[in-house]
Amino acid sequence: MSTADGAVVGTAKIVDHGPDNQRWNLVILSDGYRAAELGQFAGDAQGFVNTLFSQPPFDELQGVINVHRIDVASTDSGADDPVMCRGTGTTAATYFDASFCNNGLRRRLEVNDETVVAVAGAQVPGWHMALVLVNSVIPGGRGGAVAGASLGVGAADTAIHELGHTAFGLADEYEYYAECGIDTDRNHHPAVEPAAPNVTIESNQLFIKWREFIERATPVPTTSNPNCAECDPQPSPVPAGTVGAFEGAHQYHCGAYRPEFDCRMRHVNAPYCAVCQQVIRNHLAAYVFPGSVSGTPGLGPARRGRGNTGLGTLEVVTPMQRGGLGNYWRDNNAPGMPWNGPVVFARDVGQFDDVTLHVATNVLEVVARFGGRLLHYQRDLDPPFQWHGPLLLSGNEIVSGNPCLITGIRNLGVLLTQELVVPLASVGIAHYWRDARSDTITWHGPTIFAQELGHVDAVSLIQSSVGDPGGGNTPTNLEVVARWGNQLFHYWRDAGPAFHWNGPFPIGHGQPGVAGNPSLLQVPFGLPPKNFELVVPLASGGIAHYWRDNNAPGMPWNAPVVFGTDIGRFEALAMVIDAYTRWLTPPFTLQVVARFQNKLLFYYRDPGPAFRWTLL
Repeated sequence: MSTADGAVVGTAKIVDHGPDNQRWNLVILSDGYRAAELGQFAGDAQGFVNTLFSQPPFDELQGVINVHRIDVASTDSGADDPVMCRGTGTTAATYFDASFCNNGLRRRLEVNDETVVAVAGAQVPGWHMALVLVNSVIPGGRGGAVAGASLGVGAADTAIHELGHTAFGLADEYEYYAECGIDTDRNHHPAVEPAAPNVTIESNQLFIKWREFIERATPVPTTSNPNCAECDPQPSPVPAGTVGAFEGAHQYHCGAYRPEFDCRMRHVNAPYCAVCQQVIRNHLAAYVFPGSVSGTPGLGPARRGRGNTGLGTLEVVTPMQRGGLGNYWRDNNAPGMPWNGPVVFARDVGQFDDVTLHVATNVLEVVARFGGRLLHYQRDLDPPFQWHGPLLLSGNEIVSGNPCLITGIRNLGVLLTQELVVPLASVGIAHYWRDARSDTITWHGPTIFAQELGHVDAVSLIQSSVGDPGGGNTPTNLEVVARWGNQLFHYWRDAGPAFHWNGPFPIGHGQPGVAGNPSLLQVPFGLPPKNFELVVPLASGGIAHYWRDNNAPGMPWNAPVVFGTDIGRFEALAMVIDAYTRWLTPPFTLQVVARFQNKLLFYYRDPGPAFRWTLL
């Protein structure tokens, strides 16, 4: 009945993915377990975690979640089960006072929220979500300030449903209160837009919260209930997984819409729909990388460790607020593809401004800007993953903005080179190069171009297939996108013998103003010459994604697709093409690491046909 009916026994961290102050902390507490039954509770808690991490999107995001188990013994087993809801009349003396039959529903299982919050705060000060498992086989649960679930049939699925309410603000998507055929007052939803992100009263696609998820060919509304006096019995008219607007949601027969025909917020044993998964990803995005980063990050796919075949790793190097450079990596072969790190190096230098990362044959190559100078570091791809350097790269030139480093081909003898561009503090862009196969690191240059723009703020560099229609290993053009103020310009350099820089050619003029640094690449699929892909932060917030159709006359740049506006203004970003857990064969996905204030956020874009950007 109260805290006099038991005791807090202890706490165990049963999933440890890093320091609590850098992860999302789930706390699982017991109620209605006697002291002798706490071993059973440990198994029940682990069983829930196993189920949670097998469900999307938690299967992909488990690396950002810590789980703590708080063992609380009760005097009695079970929970109160009042006869007024056709219960057994059982009264159980439990620490959190668990009871079925709330708001007239037997399945609504309540606990004392204040007591749960107090215990969670005392045992795990950094907790974010509390779930109480109640030792009863009667089906039930609820979401509120804390979530609760019993051990009835589908208990773990019920608990994950309640997690959606408490942790992520998701609403019920089912179309009844008590159950279909019983409710008499749930015919029409009030004409007030719900705050929850997964239900709406809007039937006009232009105003639906999840409109960017709806394909053009999908009708909206996707279903309409022909009889608002009852639940709609019609089957889905579209394939499973189609996002639209399905009438019957938020516990009402009509006047409210849900994103998909079925979802865990409608039936607890169904997976979360695409919209709910996105809400969860957005919420957990802040924990993908811990805070305290600064400057422009570098991003690249690599092989980490001898014999590491499979999908390898995704590597990030970024300046750290407290000095040095931080190396994070994502293990693409591990369950959930968790992020690891950071390993911090070069602390002796101080706080870096920007960094570029390139994966060469045997090493990671990093060029970092510290004030007006460029420093070059290398790290082996095999243990012990030692960082070497620095080597001072620039001479008397004072640089600014972000450097960009690639490996290219310079002549018909297939000489592999490293090519580097960086804005100068005065005017124009400096271009350096070195023989990538040489045992000594000797940089040549710089060649300076783009003086007509004056001071350039940021750059991105690739070597494209333009100029090599056969797709062979012959020299081809270097391509640079430069940001000047809030505008983008394109330059290209021929493959010799003149090595002449051409430009500037404006990109996206008349479009929203840009900020931060651009990131340019050429996709490895499609007809040659392959298309260009470009992302850049917007001055007004979010990220703009442009692409250039290299098979169309004039090779036009297309108007941008904008994403990430819900986050705010990003300071810097980096983009690569790499494997992702949903698509293990080409075409791989575009992936972006973007810095928002002192945190890194990770986006990927599916390979079509939706081509939707998703925040993880």
